Amino acid sequence: VTIYDVGEVEGVYYIAMRYIEGENLGQLLRREGPLPPARALGVLEQVAEALDFAHSRTVLHRDIKPANVILRPDGAPALVDFGAVRTVFRTAQEGGSTVVGTFGYMPFEQYMGQASPASDLYALGATLLHVVTGRGPADFATGDGVVEVPADLPGGPVLRGVLARLLAASASARYQSAREVRDALLAPAVGATEAP
Repeated sequence: VTIYDVGEVEGVYYIAMRYIEGENLGQLLRREGPLPPARALGVLEQVAEALDFAHSRTVLHRDIKPANVILRPDGAPALVDFGAVRTVFRTAQEGGSTVVGTFGYMPFEQYMGQASPASDLYALGATLLHVVTGRGPADFATGDGVVEVPADLPGGPVLRGVLARLLAASASARYQSAREVRDALLAPAVGATEAP
């Protein structure tokens, strides 16, 4: 979504963004249930493209989830709610930041105030998992909080592999760029071999 202005008025911060008409993925899931893998991949591939654009400008979203992806009337997605954005990447040695995000969609490092592009990619994976299963990522968490991709995931083994890498507990084990994710999601075998 286009951001027109950011600022402060009498101690209240604001972000002025373009209004996007449509329905968010969370609403669509409640109305229709899980999306077929091919449709989900089409939407999330475009969200990955938006993330690639944001990350190339040193912008982290930090709150990717179904409610923050709006599907326009023509079906094209828009990534919205940049209220949790951070514009400077910092390492653990440079100091932390405020913990921002949504439970279940945040990786471990984000709970400690450390976010990177890999953190947004984790949230993208958690969103994709939710969209194809109709269940939030917390439903797939083990006792130690690791999200395990179900063996019977709709979409086949390639999609399971992409999701497992996106949801890796260690940021270094995840894809390192949204472009890598986009390329993996565009692979012909993803979602093409199994029906939901």
